[in-house]
Amino acid sequence: MKFLKFKNMAMIGALSIAGVGLVGVGVHATFTTSTASAQTVTAGTLGLTLTSPGASGNGTLASPLVLPASPYEGSTFAVANDVTVHNTGNIPATETSITIGATTDGSTASTDMEGELWACLSSDGVVIFNEPLSVATGYGTFTVGATMLPPSDEYMLTVYAGNAPTICGATFTGVSGGSFNNANDLTVAPIANSAALSLNGDSEGGVVTPTMTMTYSG
Repeated sequence: MKFLKFKNMAMIGALSIAGVGLVGVGVHATFTTSTASAQTVTAGTLGLTLTSPGASGNGTLASPLVLPASPYEGSTFAVANDVTVHNTGNIPATETSITIGATTDGSTASTDMEGELWACLSSDGVVIFNEPLSVATGYGTFTVGATMLPPSDEYMLTVYAGNAPTICGATFTGVSGGSFNNANDLTVAPIANSAALSLNGDSEGGVVTPTMTMTYSG
């Protein structure tokens, strides 16, 4: 084995010497060089906070934003709350979905009240839907796909009953097939929706808490 190793080394040496000889008798050598480039890629951060006048948890996203409770309402009323989503990150945020929900205290009056309320969701001057709350919660989670560039985006959820004037106008739905695909302009001046009925007597003492969950990606 030692002899074979020595033999191989000798052959390599002979070939190297021959190669040098060929260069000397007219075979041109080629000069080579190389270049390189580099780019640093840094992932951005997605950051969101919520604010609403008088709400508990303003400026956070770790826990739900709790809007101030409304006073005792009559059979005809409208309650509207603006919620602003602030993009505190350094990349655009794309809203992927919205979920409308509602909870009650379990009483019969609250269940009846939930079935008689109407809800209107609007954003950036357009109505996403304006229909019975039970219909809105029945959508489950529907997709949106709207990009929110910094710094913020604003939503308003109006809950009402009867002919209380709102800027949502008449009955409208922009949600179908599990996605938001149409919009309607807000009215210039508040008007009543003739399709919305006042609460019945069976809703007296009822308590309903509507909720809205928005999901973003970036």
